[in-house]
Amino acid sequence: MKKILLAFAAISIITLSITSCAEEHEDNIYDVEQKLLDAWMNEHEMNVGPDEEQPIRYSNGIYIKWLKREPLGAKPAYGNWLKLNYTGMSLDGKVFKNRSKEVAIAENQFSEKTNYVPAYINYYESNGLTEGENFAIGQMREGEKVIAYIPSKLAFDGQTETFSNGYGGHYSITAQTGPVKIEIELVDVVENASIREKELIVKCLKANGLTDASIDDGGDMVREGLYAKVLTQHKDTPEAEWNKEDLEKWGAYTKVDKDDELYIYRDVYVIQEEKGNADGQGNPGDDQPKQVDGEFGLFLVSTDRIELAIDKWNDFTPYTPVFVRPSISSETVVFAIREALQKLDVNYMSSLLIVTTSEFTYGQNGYDQGTEPYGVIQPYTPLLIKVYVERKTYESGTQQLADETGGFGTPK
Repeated sequence: MKKILLAFAAISIITLSITSCAEEHEDNIYDVEQKLLDAWMNEHEMNVGPDEEQPIRYSNGIYIKWLKREPLGAKPAYGNWLKLNYTGMSLDGKVFKNRSKEVAIAENQFSEKTNYVPAYINYYESNGLTEGENFAIGQMREGEKVIAYIPSKLAFDGQTETFSNGYGGHYSITAQTGPVKIEIELVDVVENASIREKELIVKCLKANGLTDASIDDGGDMVREGLYAKVLTQHKDTPEAEWNKEDLEKWGAYTKVDKDDELYIYRDVYVIQEEKGNADGQGNPGDDQPKQVDGEFGLFLVSTDRIELAIDKWNDFTPYTPVFVRPSISSETVVFAIREALQKLDVNYMSSLLIVTTSEFTYGQNGYDQGTEPYGVIQPYTPLLIKVYVERKTYESGTQQLADETGGFGTPK
């Protein structure tokens, strides 16, 4: 085995050194690599036990070994959204990408800020997968699990690849890696991603005490797909008990106007089918967001509040509120928040709860900053957002836009 792996490394280095050689010469290099892969497979993977399937070799040189079959499972079609679990490794088992919490722990790569759930990927639509991975998925059915052995030309073709946000391993894919093996589980085939997230929204509304009636009729629907309610409201404080300093300095107890300049803190949770890291089921009347095991989960992907960051992640990084003017489009505050601040009767020093489809946040592109402390928001993912209206800007023009720290990239 070791001799074959060393041979892979040798021919990969030769491939790297080819800068102006003929294309047929490069093809010969890949032919040599394929012969070495065939030899490695014959030596290590073809002698299977009585309850195992022998890997199938396809004409493009990819081998696929089925670990689990689902003959009645749906076949992925162009344009479907797929939920995938995967672990990518070199032939000698060095992990370079992964969606499993257990593997992350074993690899000493686990992060509390990483949401270990299946990747949500559009089939064959610039989905970030390699040609070989897409080919393997095309042979699968929903519910099946395989290991695909992919030649480097159909894997990363000599390019260096690294993976972040807790989804990586100890190793990067380089030209020296040669063929790779990817364990893939096709968890779900989703024909209509918009319908799927609306189904999640309905469950989350019920658990968190929101209704789908219009706010004009006394409900919580700001617009279809966007729901919000006030959690704590300082307007309920009798005027005789107002803190005059807070009133004069921060605008406390007064109503937020759509053209005000103000500061907010946000707790952002993704709403998902898998169990999240929220505190779990509770009474809808409480002011903390609820997930219901078996129906939907909530995973905290971002907060501007240090007390929550310490509680969830043991993270003592300084966090700051975010500047927003509700009526003005912002690169750091999503439309859902700005719309709720405009349509609800909200006072300063108050809080509100928002449940929204991705239409009013990050849509079909999702969001991935690539670095902590902000987690990944996958495409077509509904969000639950808790907003704390902190204070009003009381000296116009003195606040610096540099205070807009803590925001997710550019929202829709």
